[in-house]
Amino acid sequence: MSRHTELEDDDIPLLQQLLDVRQDIPGLKVIIALGGWDFLEAIPMKDIFSVMISAAANRAVFIASVKIFLNQNNLDGIDINFEYPAAIEHNAPATGVL
Repeated sequence: MSRHTELEDDDIPLLQQLLDVRQDIPGLKVIIALGGWDFLEAIPMKDIFSVMISAAANRAVFIASVKIFLNQNNLDGIDINFEYPAAIEHNAPATGVL
């Protein structure tokens, strides 16, 4: 599993606008959202979560990548939307992984 810890160039100004709002609203948390319906059905993303959680090493890479991304971009957290993680047709992980 590879690491992805950088923003696309088009996203940088949008993120900065969001981060600038924090100056006006003390305590505002800025988080990223990852996942959703496209990660369930759309190729090439449909198996990303299943592959990521399939092995401890993959999960470790994901967690490390998220930490790097959050720190590099001054973000407060992540919202992960894993649609139907137990669906057998989507390579459901072994019980207890989630």
